[in-house]
Amino acid sequence: DLHLDENGSLTGNAISVYESYDAWQVRKFCTLQGEDAYRDFVQSDKARWKISELGLENLDDPEKPVIERISMTIPDASDTNGTFMYLNPVPGSRTESNEFYAVERQSVIDLTCPTTTKYSCSITIPDGWSVAELPQPVNIRLDGGGATFKYDIVSEGGVIKLDSEISFTTVAFVPERYETMRKFWSSIISKQAEVVILRKEI
Repeated sequence: DLHLDENGSLTGNAISVYESYDAWQVRKFCTLQGEDAYRDFVQSDKARWKISELGLENLDDPEKPVIERISMTIPDASDTNGTFMYLNPVPGSRTESNEFYAVERQSVIDLTCPTTTKYSCSITIPDGWSVAELPQPVNIRLDGGGATFKYDIVSEGGVIKLDSEISFTTVAFVPERYETMRKFWSSIISKQAEVVILRKEI
């Protein structure tokens, strides 16, 4: 849950749940370098966040997911001119670059294992402000199958709620499907870059 103030800063908590291969990576990092080094890594990865607390649960229980809990502030998360605010509802977690940047590819694309990345966010807007415009929901399927991207956003009673999911059920893609993968990732980047427009009530 996050709270937006009139200056455009977000304050609240973020919870990440790592399962399977992702959980293994977190445990390996902490085992080799320690939890303090992991906290430093997260802070450097999320440079815009001012992290006040970071805790990890279930590191010693491989049968359970690793749960990461963060308390933070994101200064200037929204651009504001006093009348309007422009807020990206995916702060610090959006895909900003296309890893399939080459014009073409000759080798198989191997993603190692199936993955599902879910993102849910609830943002309470400040009193005296209203939602003027929301991004349009989408449900995109990779041409030829094997991956989907869902993005659903609503505004209810001064709270913006976003639910998004990127899922890969296929792990290997032949070179002939490379261009469709590029377009799929480009669609994700474009959608996650869209903003919510807030208007100050008179």
